[in-house]
Amino acid sequence: ERSATLFVEITEPAALREWLPKLVGLQDHVAVEVGGIASPAREIDEERLTREDEITSTVHYLRFSFTPEQQAAFAAGPVVLRIDHPAYQASVELGPETRASLVADFSA
Repeated sequence: ERSATLFVEITEPAALREWLPKLVGLQDHVAVEVGGIASPAREIDEERLTREDEITSTVHYLRFSFTPEQQAAFAAGPVVLRIDHPAYQASVELGPETRASLVADFSA
């Protein structure tokens, strides 16, 4: 298995005050879907998260592990980043440039 890392950050003060209490446990609700299979995120440094029961960290470093079959499917797509947190749901299909960059990372 190979891994990719995603950096998530909220930068505006008003958004921080609104969203950090709502997004507790965000790291457990993020996945990348490739080849029809979801790869859930894993927080790289759980100990860095503080007051996890009240407020989430402003920055999360998430790791996704992909099988060789998923890595091969990355180039052709589709690859979807999905968040299914109770307070926030979103998904986005990664574009060809992003997929190509990740494919290059897999071979590094």
